Amino acid sequence: MIYSTDNTRTMKTKLPISENAQEWIVAIILFVMTNPFFLWFAPLNTIAVMLFYGVSLSYSAPIKKKYRTGFLLLAIFYFLVAIRYGLELSMIYTMAVPIAFLIEKSFLCRCFDKFIKIFAVLITISLVVYVMVAILQMNLPYSPINPINSLKAEEGVYYDRYFMLLVDPAERGFLTRFYGIYDEPGVVGTICSVILVGNKFDFKKNKYLIPTFLAGFFSFSLFFYVLSIVGIFFNIRKSNIIYVLISIPIVLYALSFIPGVDILIYNRFLFEDGVWLGDSRSSDDFKVWFTKFTSSADFWLGLGPGANLLYNKGGASYKDLIVNYGILMFLMYILSLFILIIRTKSTLRDIIVASVIIFGYVFQRPFITDVFMVLSIMYVLFNNEKMNTISSTVDKQYGLQVVK
Repeated sequence: MIYSTDNTRTMKTKLPISENAQEWIVAIILFVMTNPFFLWFAPLNTIAVMLFYGVSLSYSAPIKKKYRTGFLLLAIFYFLVAIRYGLELSMIYTMAVPIAFLIEKSFLCRCFDKFIKIFAVLITISLVVYVMVAILQMNLPYSPINPINSLKAEEGVYYDRYFMLLVDPAERGFLTRFYGIYDEPGVVGTICSVILVGNKFDFKKNKYLIPTFLAGFFSFSLFFYVLSIVGIFFNIRKSNIIYVLISIPIVLYALSFIPGVDILIYNRFLFEDGVWLGDSRSSDDFKVWFTKFTSSADFWLGLGPGANLLYNKGGASYKDLIVNYGILMFLMYILSLFILIIRTKSTLRDIIVASVIIFGYVFQRPFITDVFMVLSIMYVLFNNEKMNTISSTVDKQYGLQVVK
């Protein structure tokens, strides 16, 4: 079936049942890619990725000329990454990542819209259980579960598994961080950020953004808070900016009266002896080692995949990419993303917000072989472009002047 590439299609357009069903199947595949805890010990994540590669080939569309440079650089980057791994059979997973770039973008956006509905419904259930357990301190049944991260498991870390909710017993207390159905609150914050930015924080048009925002808020993810402030500021109407500027300090002041918020939020914005306390993505020892590494010959081409695990065990920083692949490949990766950002039909506001989320992604969750990460970046760029096109078309239809 051939899908229309008309970006002016509104969300109210009724789709054929067969096409609609296919989009729901892809939405489920996207959700599986996020790796919720009840799918940890099943090989469904890899299967979901391979299925998505098949979908991308089946519903592919020619890459527009303006995107080709960015996509070509990304394709070369992933090919080089696979070479660094030694071209083993398992690296087909990585070498095939550029296949995802072929999927027709309006089809991808509609599939993501359905993914958001699945995510919002399940995260709402998780939020309800979270309120009962973490805030109301209710004794609900739970059982222990080992983390999917083998490094955490070796250190004896485990989680309390409730219905649709994980809780770290080491963090128990009033207002513990919201893990939802994932192994880290940072995962919740990142996914929620992508969804909100991809929909311009338009709560009025999309009710599913409300539980998404609440989930991100209670994850106490620094990335989520920074992005929310930037995103709301740049997407709010000019007439409402003053209300936002007044509301933010009032909310922050009110939160200061809640026990534990100083540790979860405020202290992460502080500097101590010139060191930013919010940067928990790497250890102090690794930071010292990395400074020396930048002066070595290996800085240019890296030490090879997995080298970061020897020096930044348990961390996740953009520096890991440089350690593994070198500064040259890292710059190629950043350049390709930057080209994609500036080539989408976006306003300056969208470019700034997209840059914050994408480079924030690289800074704190640099898992470049994670296909969902690649797709979520594409969604932010393409859905903003589609929303701008629809808005511009509607304004022209009714003779309105667009104010950028």
